[in-house]
Amino acid sequence: YLGRKNKKQWHDYGVRVTGPTCSQLQDVFARDWHFATHEVVTGEIEPPAPTNQKKSTIQVLESGPDSEFHALHKAVFLAINSAENSITMTTPYFIPDSAILTAMTVAALRGVRVKIILPAKSDAPHVQWAGRSFYDELIDAGVEIYEYQPRILHAKLMVIDEKWTLLGSGNMDIRSFRLNFELNLLVLSQEFSAQCETSLNKDIEDSERIVPSEFMNRSIRKRLIENTCRLFSPVM
Repeated sequence: YLGRKNKKQWHDYGVRVTGPTCSQLQDVFARDWHFATHEVVTGEIEPPAPTNQKKSTIQVLESGPDSEFHALHKAVFLAINSAENSITMTTPYFIPDSAILTAMTVAALRGVRVKIILPAKSDAPHVQWAGRSFYDELIDAGVEIYEYQPRILHAKLMVIDEKWTLLGSGNMDIRSFRLNFELNLLVLSQEFSAQCETSLNKDIEDSERIVPSEFMNRSIRKRLIENTCRLFSPVM
């Protein structure tokens, strides 16, 4: 959205990374650049400058159609299944496949508090309608769904048990899991996770929770639009 006139209409997150992880990120960039342009990025990668900041354990997760392993999908699936107490996440585009949807519902049913922050207004309305078709099953399992009100939500962030954090370019949708080139970081740090959890809770304060009784009584027209958009979800 950098070229848009009113950038204040968007809500996003950014992080600054220092240390050895930067070398990995440079390596991913060089390989992706070669894939896209067939140009080799020459020159040695300078070692990162030493830092006195507290260290976190970081795993770089690159994924895309050039890999059959679908690292992002597997990481999200593993993170949800390993949660013991809480899962708090936000994503602008929410179209989970059957594996992720089952993992979320099972987590909620076994007592994990699952909170999902989604956009109340989106730059891709058809994706938003498709995403809402999944609300019924999630709500039935006890998942808390919130829709962010002030601006267009574009943040992608997940915190597991206030211990693990997943953030980056990947959305919670099939395109990010299998079709798009994405780059994410899986961070093990209680301090960083606590900061992210605080930010997410602030977003919840600016959101409206989906009330099960009201949502279940939505019109047939809305249900029809949701289910029609869901038919095209594999390519959204």
